[in-house]
Amino acid sequence: MRAGRSPDEERNAVRNDAIKGGQISSRMVGKVPVEVYGGTAQERADTLDAASRVLTASGQGASDRAALEVRMDPSGSRVAALQVVIADVGGTYSYRGGQIITLDEGDVGAAYPSATPGGTYSYERILAHELGHLAMGYQDGGPGRMFNVTTNENPIMRQLGDTNDRIAY
Repeated sequence: MRAGRSPDEERNAVRNDAIKGGQISSRMVGKVPVEVYGGTAQERADTLDAASRVLTASGQGASDRAALEVRMDPSGSRVAALQVVIADVGGTYSYRGGQIITLDEGDVGAAYPSATPGGTYSYERILAHELGHLAMGYQDGGPGRMFNVTTNENPIMRQLGDTNDRIAY
């Protein structure tokens, strides 16, 4: 992250630079346009593939997609895009009810506390978690701050074949 910028300012700068440099990849997932900004072409492709799997190949992900499909852009003419900005901001995050996931590439492959040792964050696991906040409005509340993990992230990952549940925040 560049000195003196907040994570949101850095994310916005990365997004704007990506637009100027043509570093944008997109795909429709159901009725939801998914747009990925920044990173390498491979990182954008991996992110789009993961978003497609999360939003279509699991029941909970389909619920997340349905929640996104009713959100209209400011003009009211189309479904608002789910935007993923690949930016080095010191961690991945999103906002409840928002439309942007800031994906810190350094999180991909990092270890998480798992039921069986050795769990690492995949694009799918990261997106499954952030979509819980963004699409469903879930907070990291409850015992151990695990509500979003146990309600959205772990169920999606199990349905995608990753049964190594995250057990701590």
